[in-house]
Amino acid sequence: MKTLSNSIIAILAVVALLGAFGCSKGTPDPVTPDDPTANTVPEITGLEESGHFMLGQYTLVFDPVTETLETIESRTADKHFNITKFVKPYVKFTNLYYSSFLEQLSFDMSITNPSIYTVFDVRAIYMEAPGSSIYLDNADDYTMWFNYYQYMTNGFKAFAKNTYNRSFMPGATHTQTMYFNLPVWETPADPATFDIIVSCSFPGNCDDPYEISGQQAYYSVDVPGGIVIETKVYDHNNGPNWVTVDTWQINGGWTWLTKYPDNKWQGVVYNTQNAPAGWYYCQISADNYYGSEQDYFGEALFDYVWIQVQ
Repeated sequence: MKTLSNSIIAILAVVALLGAFGCSKGTPDPVTPDDPTANTVPEITGLEESGHFMLGQYTLVFDPVTETLETIESRTADKHFNITKFVKPYVKFTNLYYSSFLEQLSFDMSITNPSIYTVFDVRAIYMEAPGSSIYLDNADDYTMWFNYYQYMTNGFKAFAKNTYNRSFMPGATHTQTMYFNLPVWETPADPATFDIIVSCSFPGNCDDPYEISGQQAYYSVDVPGGIVIETKVYDHNNGPNWVTVDTWQINGGWTWLTKYPDNKWQGVVYNTQNAPAGWYYCQISADNYYGSEQDYFGEALFDYVWIQVQ
């Protein structure tokens, strides 16, 4: 393990532009009852009418020989928003670790919000390139927001997950550890390059679901011949409206799940396609579809479940 260079912090100091940006569809700030100053801060203008906002875009270059991480900042976010007049945030990367034996790269990413604004649903999204075997090994969930390639899902880590409404309060610092799978055969000596986008929601939570967890698939004596799929899905709007699982290899279509109490969703898939015995990696989609004004299917939240066909 080696210490990150001082240049990383300087270059990435704009990652957390948390005080100024996010998404808004007219939702009131959920922390207003707990924060009487929430409605007294200056209004931020010039935000695009979109569900999410990009705070920063970065290319990370890891050298497995020297075990150093270099970061190159894109100015894309600056072109869209005049961010520097609102806040100069602080980001720190620590505990860089690389194991060629485990084929794993990890580091802690700490973001401090020094602004007067509360933001929500902060995410660090790994923008995986097609064909790359480098992936975020501990993704919380997956999204298509800011996608480089149509219909690709990208894993992300969420920040401030244990706060009320996932609010990132002024003065707060939150840390997430990011683990990347980094095959030795792909970059035995050459630097590995990958992109990260940081986003948030403002002045309230985003419209799409924010967490899919506890997904599993199993056989049950109560469902002869069927495979039960269940998961939990959470959002800020008493939804989602629907949850499906892409089971085309098993039944030739989507399996629609039914909502139960305690955020539980469950459905049954039957092997009508005579799929060979084995494990199938199937995509879960959760959406709060709110009508024709929804821009595209990518506003859903995604994750995956392993389904065993016996």
